Amino acid sequence: MKSVYETYEDTVKFNYHLFPLPYHQFAFLLAKSANCVDLHGDAGDVFNFFDIVYTNENQALIYNSVTANMTYNDVMTDIVSNFVTESSASLSADDFLGFMASDYDCESNTRYQFKNAALNQIYGTPMYTINGVTVTDGLSSMDDWTAMIDGLLQ
Repeated sequence: MKSVYETYEDTVKFNYHLFPLPYHQFAFLLAKSANCVDLHGDAGDVFNFFDIVYTNENQALIYNSVTANMTYNDVMTDIVSNFVTESSASLSADDFLGFMASDYDCESNTRYQFKNAALNQIYGTPMYTINGVTVTDGLSSMDDWTAMIDGLLQ
């Protein structure tokens, strides 16, 4: 997605809506963290956050089996705050933790996104909508995205 965003950021409006799957123990925490980075970091930091979180080695840090015996605060301070400081030059770990604890918008945006996705029949991740239409397959490469978006822009 990052290359799609970078290619079309000047001509296409991109919105992301997170859908934290309920059977992933800390999915809501990561979704809320992404919203916090988006609200309080620099433009584009949230996409850096996604890239960092979704690398294979970082995915392994947040598996249910790894975090099963960790508290919310352990996961926040030992894992997630590191993702945030790596993705945003303007958001310190202390500021991030403060926003996560007290910023109503970080929390409410995450809840709203989940409810909105469920209302719009989003049932898994990743799923995409273009102009309000859910695209269930066919967008697996940059060429697929280019063909789709260029066709809509003409």
